[in-house]
Amino acid sequence: MREWVVPLHEALAQPLGIAEQTDPRRYLHIPRNFSDDDAEIRVDLPTWLGFSRDVVADLITQKLGLEGVTFSWHPAGAKPYVLVKKTASPRPRPSSRTPRCGSW
Repeated sequence: MREWVVPLHEALAQPLGIAEQTDPRRYLHIPRNFSDDDAEIRVDLPTWLGFSRDVVADLITQKLGLEGVTFSWHPAGAKPYVLVKKTASPRPRPSSRTPRCGSW
């Protein structure tokens, strides 16, 4: 897991205004199975919120090699955070050419 967390920490430290000496486990919560469809990644944010959401989202996406994810920002309160989840893929619609029972 270190191969993902440390590079993400190095990339996010400056945009978030977090000291590089900070232990990334204090604010990066990345499950081992973060690429699974039901996995949630949580990044605790600084309370001052003086960063670009677009920059942070782009860095998370690039550093973890993610595609098709949504960012849910929770800036209110004493412990702001962002949750990253895979976008639910739409269920496939049945084809209109589905054979009917008894039609040969």
